[in-house]
Amino acid sequence: MPSVCLIDLKSGLPAAFPAPCDFVLALGNFDGVHLAHRALLTATVKKAASLDGCHSAVFCFDPPSSDYLFRNGGEHLSTLREKLDMFFACGIEYAFLADFPSLRDMTAEQFIEQILRKMCRAKAVVCGFNFRFGQGGKGDAAMLAETLGELYTEIIAPYSVQLPNQTEQTVVSSTQIHAALRQGDVDAAKLMLGQPYALTAPVVRGKQLGRKLGIPTINQYAPEGKLLPAAGIYITRAKIGENWIGGVSNVGVHPTVDKQAALNCETHLLDFDDNVYDRVVTIEFIKRLRDEKRFETVEELRKTIAGDIQKATEYFNQ
Repeated sequence: MPSVCLIDLKSGLPAAFPAPCDFVLALGNFDGVHLAHRALLTATVKKAASLDGCHSAVFCFDPPSSDYLFRNGGEHLSTLREKLDMFFACGIEYAFLADFPSLRDMTAEQFIEQILRKMCRAKAVVCGFNFRFGQGGKGDAAMLAETLGELYTEIIAPYSVQLPNQTEQTVVSSTQIHAALRQGDVDAAKLMLGQPYALTAPVVRGKQLGRKLGIPTINQYAPEGKLLPAAGIYITRAKIGENWIGGVSNVGVHPTVDKQAALNCETHLLDFDDNVYDRVVTIEFIKRLRDEKRFETVEELRKTIAGDIQKATEYFNQ
């Protein structure tokens, strides 16, 4: 039997499975839980409320199916924890987490009958216009509507936004957000996500290179599979406890002072010098300032960073 786990999002713990209730299921990968995903999740919550005895849930794969289907599918916009938190914030009550390898050879018909109807007790489903499922991706939204009935299948149309310096609307998708972040375009990513792109990770001990320059920093490495924006310097803000603190972050490898460093995110926090080692901190990427570059001297690097800090200070003072 395929491996499927049911998570109660309110507690964050596994729930009794199979569950003794019917569900309206949101179907998808939900990488990034962007604006189009949120429209789908909102429709799921609304539909569950309209059907007696139904609860809202998400069905997705963990690890994501893209890890198995695409050669470069291992970098994602959100970790599982981030996804679950966003599902709950959108009003979803439960999440079905499935193992893709155990389902990938199922036909579309088997997936509907054995997984959606029998295992997940789906009374109704909500999916995007381009949702595919079953062996070879032969199942689609139209097949769901034909099998489950149009009253119990809601298909979400493309969701579009106007991006900077573009004359036409762009359909929001995880692929588009990936492309924007790989170019360092955090403005476009924010418009499609509905919020700034963020990294949440523990603060680790670095080589104290920033402190030696008189510019103390916190160092973080992305969780496995989490995409970092393109190497460069960004205006950011950090959530430490319940407080947000402005900062400047370098995503890269510090080519001037450490030629053997691994890719990480190093952040100087404005007017903040507390010890936050080993604490989990969220960094939001607000605006790209420049590319990462190698300087001829450390003094030239110091002056350039001081200019970056000044720009960040002016941004937050506005």
